[in-house]
Amino acid sequence: MSEATWWYRGGEGTSKHDLHYRREAEVNTTLEELLLYFIFLINLCILTFGMVNPHMYYLNKVMSSLFVDTSLPDDERSSFRSIRSITEFWKFMEGPLIDGLYWDSWYGNKQLYSVKNSSRIYYENVLLGIPRVRQLRVRNNTCKVYPAFQSLVSDCYSKYTVENEDFSDFGLKRNPEWTHTPSSRTAPWHWGFVGVYRDGGYIVTLSKSKSETKAKFVDLRLNNWISRGTRAVFIDFSLYNANVNLFCIIRSNFRIRTSNFHGKYKSLALCVCVCEFCFTIPRVILILGFPRMPVDQKQLWEDVLCSEEQQAVLSITDLPLNPGHGN
Repeated sequence: MSEATWWYRGGEGTSKHDLHYRREAEVNTTLEELLLYFIFLINLCILTFGMVNPHMYYLNKVMSSLFVDTSLPDDERSSFRSIRSITEFWKFMEGPLIDGLYWDSWYGNKQLYSVKNSSRIYYENVLLGIPRVRQLRVRNNTCKVYPAFQSLVSDCYSKYTVENEDFSDFGLKRNPEWTHTPSSRTAPWHWGFVGVYRDGGYIVTLSKSKSETKAKFVDLRLNNWISRGTRAVFIDFSLYNANVNLFCIIRSNFRIRTSNFHGKYKSLALCVCVCEFCFTIPRVILILGFPRMPVDQKQLWEDVLCSEEQQAVLSITDLPLNPGHGN
């Protein structure tokens, strides 16, 4: 009999009173630990959720609905979430973004506030400072082109990295939005789904006037401020709501992906090679061991391969004909 079992039954010379006392001690210890755990859990919940104001969620939801879920002009099914082209990007900039940033009059075209160039989003949220738009670009010829196609490809823009970032001026170089602004060493970087982006770039400072901002957007669009070298565009502004005493910092970003599949494959080359190797091993073993298999196993594998081939042929021959070419 093991020592643990002997102790549980009390062993030789242990009375029933001692055994009952030990069981009560175990139950009391378990209840004390459970009580301490619940006290710790309640304390943790209070510390975690006590710092959260319920108005934070509603303010965030309202701003998200205004700038993210509002449909684009002339297309009720498209919004910020469904932007897929530069044309749709400029529709958002000249439509929902401007209309959401500048609230300077009531529905009857009456001036909202006597303060000049003031904006109250939803009539309650004060726009702090001036919004800005900035983009990050990459240099030309930053991706590898195979020698056989170098004569056919003159422009090649790779994905965004610090090494590939473009610092040169472009377009209308006389204006500040066409010149590069260096990044501050203490400025935080932006972590996105596609990459990590630094501060700085080509910055457009918007005006407090709605008409001036719209005219600036039109000028940038006509002069191709967004081009093939653009990899990310950021829209930054902040608000203050005095009713709930909360600040709201908003950053909308657009990431333009590159079609450089070679660079993506290169970063995952080791993983892909390992998967291909593991995929190939069973087939090599099957080919090498096939001659030494018993007759019944060979027949089984032949039936499996023939059935897969027949299914492939049926899937091709059963395709429906194009009605437009039928009789």
